[in-house]
Amino acid sequence: MAEGDSGESARLRRRLWMLRGAVVPWLALMLAPFFLDARSILEPIELPALYFGVLFPAVALHLGAIVVCKRGPGLMAVAGWGFLLFLLTVGTGRNALDDVSYLGWRPVVWVGLLALAQLVIAVAAVGAWLEAPSGSGPGAYLGALAGATAPFLVWGLLMTPMHGWGGRRPLANESMAIGDLRTMISAQAVYQTSNAGFYDIPECLVGPQRCIPGYPANAPTFIDSQLGQATVIKQGYRRTFHPGPAAEPSAIRDRKASPTSVMSYVYIAVPLSFGRTGMRAFCGDGTGRICYTRDGSVPPVDQGQCAASCVDLQ
Repeated sequence: MAEGDSGESARLRRRLWMLRGAVVPWLALMLAPFFLDARSILEPIELPALYFGVLFPAVALHLGAIVVCKRGPGLMAVAGWGFLLFLLTVGTGRNALDDVSYLGWRPVVWVGLLALAQLVIAVAAVGAWLEAPSGSGPGAYLGALAGATAPFLVWGLLMTPMHGWGGRRPLANESMAIGDLRTMISAQAVYQTSNAGFYDIPECLVGPQRCIPGYPANAPTFIDSQLGQATVIKQGYRRTFHPGPAAEPSAIRDRKASPTSVMSYVYIAVPLSFGRTGMRAFCGDGTGRICYTRDGSVPPVDQGQCAASCVDLQ
């Protein structure tokens, strides 16, 4: 191979600059959430699985592609891990698609752009690899692959005790918790029409015949027996019902409502183990609002409603 002043062929130099140019937008996309609206973009995605498990250790690999890799073994490692990272990122994006209905498209678009940049890096690395010197035989390739794999293994050992790998379970648990909050809100709204405009405790939504005077014995109930408890532990979350101020006794008597009627309520779901079973805690109330806390702490309540400091779920 004819070499120029820098010891590389002109074609190899062009390929290397293409690779470096592909790395720059990838890094910009990865870091953008920290300078923009990081939480709203990243939190809906399973943050530990994608960000901590994949992207942070990939920085070392891609910085290596910019600065170090000029020979076949290193470029082969970048290409191999580039394609694998592309597949992992696409998988995370597919998981995010499951939750577009309540999380919006921003996280999916961000992951899609990230995956596209990752694919460009892998293709550019392959092109540079084809033009680069081969190195010192098979041992050089194995060494480069091991060196590229090391950051991921080390990071995995550090992060697995805190967050676990795969990351699908916390996201699925969050989806289930949000679904139960929506179920409770809808059930309370329907129950309210049968209980003189008042909400009630979950036990009465399971057995309204026991609570609402004159409620027909064969009429439908409003929620199942599992949700009809003051505290429910399910899918990695503890769900608790918090009744608001009780209805006035005179209003209960005059309207023939349930004796346990309340003016408002809050339904809260908190992860049993932050990071392992869920990343956020959720709060829903009689206004139909659902919000969350970013650190998994119990959402604050203000006069029978989710507090204003609780972040609205998009």
